[in-house]
Amino acid sequence: MYGALVFVPTSLAVARAHPEWATMQYKGSLSRNDLVLLAAAELALVAAGFLVARGLLVRGRIRLAAVQVIGACLVMACAVVHGPDGDGWRRFVSADRADLARFPDYTDLGDAGPVARHVLAFLGSDVAVALCLAGAPAVGALVLIMGVLHQFGLTDAGAEGPGVIRAGFVGAVVAGASPRPPSC
Repeated sequence: MYGALVFVPTSLAVARAHPEWATMQYKGSLSRNDLVLLAAAELALVAAGFLVARGLLVRGRIRLAAVQVIGACLVMACAVVHGPDGDGWRRFVSADRADLARFPDYTDLGDAGPVARHVLAFLGSDVAVALCLAGAPAVGALVLIMGVLHQFGLTDAGAEGPGVIRAGFVGAVVAGASPRPPSC
């Protein structure tokens, strides 16, 4: 339900409004077919995650099932930050191809000022605002799931969980630190 009602719609809204950012500046636009494929892929990944967690619970691996969401988010974050060419993080903090082309050169720590200014400019861009607006319901739902539903599930399974507040905090940190996956 989270994937179909929250994650996929927010992801599609961002991808449709900012296709260059969503594709890591590889495509200038997304067709309806691209968006359908994106939705199908994201739903399949969410369903696979559910099935993995369910399988772990059936096998009695309760703690592993509880951290499965966090692990998946960290793997996705690492993949996006690296990117296909090692410059994923530069692509992530660039709103479009033109912004990526303006990304300052850097060779040592002394070049950090222009890079920091580029990142700050990105944080005020339309893409960053769209991510915040679209991400708010996704983060809220993930915090609810991590903080309440996982805790109750662990308690019902007879395991001592992290507690509602700590689990909610972990959910918020993971959701806040996880970039949107690229569309293609």
